Amino acid sequence: MQGYSNRSSKNLNKPRKNLFIGIAALIIFVGIFAMVHAATKKSIKTVSGSAAEQDSKIFQSQSDYQNSLANADKIPAINGVMTPSALVQRPFAVVIENLPAARPQSGLSQADIVYEALAEGGITRFLAVFQTQQVKSIGPIRSARTYFNDWAQELGAIFAHVGGNSDALYYLKQGIPGLSDADQFVNGAYMTRIPPRLPPHNTYSSTDKLFAMAKHDKFSATKTYSDYIFKDDAALAQPTASKININFSLPAYTVKWLYDSKTNTYKRYNAGVATIDAGNNKSVNAKDLIVQRVRNWPVKSDTLYAISMGTREGGDADVYMDGGVIHGTWKLVDGRTKYFDQTGNEIALNRGQIWIEIVPPANTVTAQ
Repeated sequence: MQGYSNRSSKNLNKPRKNLFIGIAALIIFVGIFAMVHAATKKSIKTVSGSAAEQDSKIFQSQSDYQNSLANADKIPAINGVMTPSALVQRPFAVVIENLPAARPQSGLSQADIVYEALAEGGITRFLAVFQTQQVKSIGPIRSARTYFNDWAQELGAIFAHVGGNSDALYYLKQGIPGLSDADQFVNGAYMTRIPPRLPPHNTYSSTDKLFAMAKHDKFSATKTYSDYIFKDDAALAQPTASKININFSLPAYTVKWLYDSKTNTYKRYNAGVATIDAGNNKSVNAKDLIVQRVRNWPVKSDTLYAISMGTREGGDADVYMDGGVIHGTWKLVDGRTKYFDQTGNEIALNRGQIWIEIVPPANTVTAQ
């Protein structure tokens, strides 16, 4: 009996032992689950708010991710537009004339930067800078001036022109550091005269021809210029500068810019007529309009009424963008003209075409 009784006691204790083991295992499992859940909760960023808010946040996250993919291997071009890095190369700076007989010009709507300045006798002329776009027609290309040399040098550009007045050619022949001279007189195969226009208003080129010329002449393709600072558009709800008038000299060279709130750009008019690009039949619309005050003075040259300019002196500048204006100054920094507000901070420009009006200090500019 004793033996049986002993066996019976062991059999009764066995299920109790198993119960205790099961309870302990359950407690351990619950503890592990709680720790894993807490850690997971910390690692997961929850989206709070209404269903519409959640959808908006998710959409924004997806949009940011897609933009990051779209901008992969892209960097700001000379005009601030995000561009494949392989295309952000050394720019071309091309002198384009603005006599009435030369209008309408080709290529101005597709230039990344355009300088407009007095030449002589009250006429104006352009220095159009090309980097990001393929442009089929550029012209009429005309002769160099010393201040065009200076701005092309700032950009480390390949400088395309048809000869020049004697002082400009003197410095080009001496060699200007950072600038590659691409005079049509020795590169005629890449800048050709085309009918029906008559000389000297009929010399044209294209970016394809200029690239071929640069390759033939073994010019470096590496950009060396100092970048501007850029920002996203921030159009004013109520524009404060929608119409800008610039008096260069004669009525044929008066310039007007009208702000378009739909595109956040300024449309150019010359002598009361909208500027249309003959190469693509599009208007000229700038994202940034800069009025840069620069002193000039007469110089002896082989052209009558020739002038030189204080391109390194600094002075006043007004930057029109987003429907408003920032009054400030300009000065040379690290070899390039930069623009600063009245507190001394560099002005961030909108991404897109930059048009720089080089205006004598005494000339009238109005904005309303």
